[in-house]
Amino acid sequence: MFDIDVRRRLASAAVTAVAWSVATASTAIALTPEPFPSASPAQPALEAAAAPGRAAGCTNTTVRANASGRSLVLQRCDRLTIRLTESFDGGYAWTVSHRPASRILELVSNQAVRTEPAGVVGGTDERVVVYRAVGTGTTSLRLIESRSLQRGSQIATFALSVRVS
Repeated sequence: MFDIDVRRRLASAAVTAVAWSVATASTAIALTPEPFPSASPAQPALEAAAAPGRAAGCTNTTVRANASGRSLVLQRCDRLTIRLTESFDGGYAWTVSHRPASRILELVSNQAVRTEPAGVVGGTDERVVVYRAVGTGTTSLRLIESRSLQRGSQIATFALSVRVS
């Protein structure tokens, strides 16, 4: 019982830190996709790699919670993957609250991926949202983590500005 309580408190502290980080971010930083090194314990804000099975020159750019509030530059045909940890077992899930312009970014998929073994209490899922750059221009998107049936339960926001050239 103690381990479960400690795990929930740690998860709550992590969410609070993310929410504070999002609330205090005030400047947008332009990011350009570039190859990323092998995985490290600290998750980078941005990862980019050639998209498998895609035309030459197309990349898959992956962003995580720490990229919130930033600006991103993509090329047509690139894919944008957003990976956000969610506390689904606590009733919290990420939802798209502001959709990007569909003429610029087309939704490919939006799904929850289990990250903990079955039967783990206090585990988390990962929300994976994938867009494909289909047209040129600038658009933005926003996701919120909240309980779907409880008003005012928002605990985190993820926002991104995207320019496709």
